[in-house]
Amino acid sequence: MVHLAGLSTPGYAWSDYQRVNVDGTRRVLEAALGAGCARVVLASSHHVLGRTPLTATTRLAEDDPLRPDTYYGASKAAAETLARLYHDRHGLEVVCLRIGSFRERPSEWRHRWSWLSPGDLTRVVEAALSAPAPGFAVVWAVSANRDAITSTAGAEAIGYRPLDDAARYDDAGLGGGEIGRLYVGGDFCAEGVDGPATTR
Repeated sequence: MVHLAGLSTPGYAWSDYQRVNVDGTRRVLEAALGAGCARVVLASSHHVLGRTPLTATTRLAEDDPLRPDTYYGASKAAAETLARLYHDRHGLEVVCLRIGSFRERPSEWRHRWSWLSPGDLTRVVEAALSAPAPGFAVVWAVSANRDAITSTAGAEAIGYRPLDDAARYDDAGLGGGEIGRLYVGGDFCAEGVDGPATTR
């Protein structure tokens, strides 16, 4: 079962993320068990580590402490922990794909490391479905970007071999705010993205 549905941008109330991304994921995991499905491929996000500062030495591993940048990022972190629970409790195989910046082509400065091309998305989903006995796995789903800062251990373990590279595009046209150079989550880390805390 491949679960790619959900709210994927900031700007919603926490109750919306909880209903769609968290409760929705739990329902998918329950449905997989009920149907006798052996494996779920789950769309997570690089925004589960979005508050990680970007420095010259930043490297993102599969087991780094979660640092979500938004309610969206927190909902994906919750989905990953649910997936871990269903693997440990029920033996369900789950591959969590921490999807990078999925675009036809890079459009922001940070996409030089985070870009995921349409072709590579297809390749990583196919690898997650066909890998022998992955158990519970976290995979950085990004392309083969020259400026990559993500671990390839999870990708290699499931046989994912990306082919595309953001470096083939002209950097001159890449935009994005200054905060995109400061944090993994880029503009998702900007003040007020989730609205005033007291009203959300």
